[in-house]
Amino acid sequence: HGGFGLGKKADEIKLIDVVDIVDGEDLFLKCLIRLEKCNEKEPCSMHAKYSEIRSSLLNLFKNQNISELIQDIQEGKRKVIL
Repeated sequence: HGGFGLGKKADEIKLIDVVDIVDGEDLFLKCLIRLEKCNEKEPCSMHAKYSEIRSSLLNLFKNQNISELIQDIQEGKRKVIL
């Protein structure tokens, strides 16, 4: 049946760890609408608005661990769709 194993306890693995392995941190660094990176000095038209969203999303991923997701699924609060 395949599958995978975890190298740490589920409560020690944050979502940011998974994102970093799969996609790298570019999700939280690159510009939403331009190919090159934008910043405070050279912002894109969405920079100010997306900066707040990106910061909240990064905070969520840094604070949510795999164990909490598993618990939500087991309690029926979330579903896994494959």
